[in-house]
Amino acid sequence: MRNIPDIVGHYSEGDSFIHHLDPRTKIICSLILSGVVFILNTWQEYTAFAGISALLLLLGQIPFSRLFRSLRPLAWFLALILLMHMGSAGGWQVGLAVIARFVYLLSLAALLTTTTPIFILAMGLQKLLRPLNIFSQLGSSIAFMVTMAIRFIPLAVSENQKIMEAQQIRGVRYSPKNIPLLAYSLLVNIMKKADELALAVEARGFHLGPRRTSLYQLKFTSRDAIAIAAVLLFSASIAGNLWSIH
Repeated sequence: MRNIPDIVGHYSEGDSFIHHLDPRTKIICSLILSGVVFILNTWQEYTAFAGISALLLLLGQIPFSRLFRSLRPLAWFLALILLMHMGSAGGWQVGLAVIARFVYLLSLAALLTTTTPIFILAMGLQKLLRPLNIFSQLGSSIAFMVTMAIRFIPLAVSENQKIMEAQQIRGVRYSPKNIPLLAYSLLVNIMKKADELALAVEARGFHLGPRRTSLYQLKFTSRDAIAIAAVLLFSASIAGNLWSIH
């Protein structure tokens, strides 16, 4: 699992088209495309979405090899999904569809977090959720929680790798029966990290109060309008095809 932080939750500097998009545009497009993933129905649609995902990765200057390295540790999980569907009504075709959706969602998450610094992503999410602040800073709270969750993805994988290496040094050989032990150790370490983060935040006097100023100002450009229009057009074509089938 050591390769997962290279693709999800880990920002890579770049000068690509997607790097220069407003974070709100990237969040909105990611949400729309994530919804489209769950309404894909035919193999033509799955193939079209694969082409769109490949194009987005190219526009974001994300090498395909990084995505494949991230999927390699999950090969057993994907194989398990396929085996679980072998006995279902749809058979292996349904299993492949589920795997394709998982890979598409991972690609979208990688595209969002690899091309956007975490603090810029948090700023964009907070501005999108600002209308919810009328409910006791609900929007800011959600933005903060989501940002911390994304930040903890590479941290959790790193802690998992440390635990595995430490236990292997002690002669522990991993098998399915050892997974609960690994999960317990990982949960304890993550809870400790979360407690340390909470203490650090309180010590610095952080609070979700009135609107704050920011060093970075977000603004929409023509390239954001083009990106949103393209995503909406593609999504409408998939939805229209689904409507015509039914």
